[in-house]
Formats: sequence, structure tokens, C-alpha cells
Amino acid sequence: MRSSKLSLGARGLGVRAATALCLVALACAEGPLEPEVPLDGRPGPQNTGPTDASALVAMTNSEVEAEMEAGRTLFENVYITGTVYIRADDVTFRNFVLDANGGHYAFRNCYSSDPCHTGLVAEDGEVFNFRSAAFVASNYRATRLDVHESQGDAFKVLGDNVVIEDSWFHHLGKSEDAHADGVQSQSDGATNIVIRGNHCDIPVPPPSGYKSNACWLGGVGDVLIEGNWLNGGNYTIYCNDGVDLIDNRFGREYRYGTITGSCRTNTGNVWDDTGEPLG
Repeated sequence: MRSSKLSLGARGLGVRAATALCLVALACAEGPLEPEVPLDGRPGPQNTGPTDASALVAMTNSEVEAEMEAGRTLFENVYITGTVYIRADDVTFRNFVLDANGGHYAFRNCYSSDPCHTGLVAEDGEVFNFRSAAFVASNYRATRLDVHESQGDAFKVLGDNVVIEDSWFHHLGKSEDAHADGVQSQSDGATNIVIRGNHCDIPVPPPSGYKSNACWLGGVGDVLIEGNWLNGGNYTIYCNDGVDLIDNRFGREYRYGTITGSCRTNTGNVWDDTGEPLG
């Protein structure tokens, strides 16, 4: 069981981040933790985020980047504060929380002063409190993440070789002019983009203070969107002839419809509540 209810009064923290902060700071002030009731197989509080909050050790983003430049490539069991700029190839974050502390991004591996690094992996973590997106990157894999409290989007795709899987993204678009996409590609022609087994949870109408535009929005490339639970947006999916949309389950809490545009492949997609094919 990954998540627990905790009355910390810490506005904006997810349950795992609040639990981890409590444990890292040794500041639990109220009673035992009560486990939440498990959901079905879709990603949610019970199967995303850190697997062991009690193991987390606090680090700043500057400490992480300095150790990365010194050759460290595995950051496991850490509670990080601030935006992390990836400084090397093949860096892995595992069993972690990243509070971006209001920074523009949480993870960034492409920026003007350095080339895009490859092989970034983030798994079993919670990422929150950022202005634009949790990831603005190419060449990364994000697995079993809980991504929320964004001023804008959850993920941005800047180029090839991106896998986002088994993750839960929710509570997006806190900025007044937010677009609020689950995954937004900013790269025409990007190849090997896989969005699989996620729960895009951005219903319309959204909770007070949040927004909802799309679960997928992007340019023409080579994109597989497969086996997800997709709910929300003006249109949930903005399709084009580079998108294969396969075996997804759609919710009904959208503004205009489930799909706009023509996908390269559109098969096996059903309503989540009935299992019937999309009309």
C-alpha cells in the first residue's frame, strides 16, 4: 500500500509527499496513518509514487546536480527540493519525491547551455509544485509517477524516445492562463513516443482552481497511445496521422468530445463505464 491519509495541513502536498515530508522532518504530529481503499488497476494513489516513504533522505536540487556532475547516476530514496537540471547521461531517480518548489520545471534535460542528455529514468516517485511541466525533455522514461499541482501541464515532449507509463497525472493548470495538458509534444517529427497504461485524470469541470485542456496534444510524429484511462479535456485526444490510439478507456467528463482529428490507427477504444466501443 503506497498512500496514506495524513492531516498535516500542508496545502498542495500529495499524500505521499506529505507522508515523506513528515518522515524526513520527523514532524508527524497527528496519529497513525490510515491506508486508502485501493482502486482498480488504473494508476492512482495506491500504485504510483514512492514505494517506501520512510527511506527518503532530503536533498536540494543543487546537491543532486553537484553529485551528478561528480559521476553519481542513481538517486534512490531521496526527497528533492527544487528544479533538477540533468547533467549526465543514464541518470535514474527511484523511490523519490521531487517538490519543484515553484520552479518552471521539475526535471529538465534539454537547455541552451548543454546538449540533451539521454537515458533519464524516473520511477516510483511523486512530482509536484512546478509552473510549466514535471518533465521538459527528450530521451526519458517516466514510470509509476504521481504528477500533480502544476501551474500548466504534466509532461512536455521535446524530441524522440520518450516513454510515459503506469503514471497518474491530475490537478493541473493552476495558472490563470494555463493550457493544462496531460502530455504535450512540442516537437513535430518526434519518434518513438509511447504513452501506455497511464491515468489521465483531468475531468471537466475540473476541481476549483484547476483547468483541463487535453490528455494528449502534439505535432505530427510517431506516437503510440495505448491502454490508458483517459478522462477530461476540451477534447481528450487531439489526433493526427502520426498517432496510434489503441485499447484505451475513455471517461465522459470532457467539454466537447473524446477525439478530434484523424488518428493513423484508432482501434479497441471503449467507454470506461460500459466497456462499449466509442461511438
